[in-house]
Amino acid sequence: MDDVIEYKLTGRLDSQTAGHHQDALLAHLNGNTAAIALDFSAVTHLSTAGIRVLLLVSRAYQAKGVPFVLHSLPPAVAEVVRITGLADLLTLRGV
Repeated sequence: MDDVIEYKLTGRLDSQTAGHHQDALLAHLNGNTAAIALDFSAVTHLSTAGIRVLLLVSRAYQAKGVPFVLHSLPPAVAEVVRITGLADLLTLRGV
């Protein structure tokens, strides 16, 4: 049976943490994942390295037809997503 994965990020999504999250998110794609929902409620900072990972991983999920959703973005992170144009490229909920 397929699973919907809830992936919670905490703290900073930047050059120090981006590689770890990229590897973890891509590993989920190799299983029987029906969809993945990224919980951003505890994210305090989103850098360009984090943006790059979100784009790369979302494209990988999209290529396999697996929904990739970000939700519960704090106001400061939601502003970065809006300003950078990510809001037009990713599926967002609860923003």
